[in-house]
Amino acid sequence: MTTNNYNKYDDDFKKSLVSLHQNGKIQTQLCKEYGV
Repeated sequence: MTTNNYNKYDDDFKKSLVSLHQNGKIQTQLCKEYGV
C-alpha cells in the first residue's frame, strides 16, 4: 500500500496564493508565510 505524503489544498487557497504571487509576493516568502 502506498501513502501520499502531500497536503491537499482547496481551490480558493490555491487561487489566493497565485493572486498574491502575481501581485508581487516572492515565492519563498509565500511558502514561509503559508507553510507550503
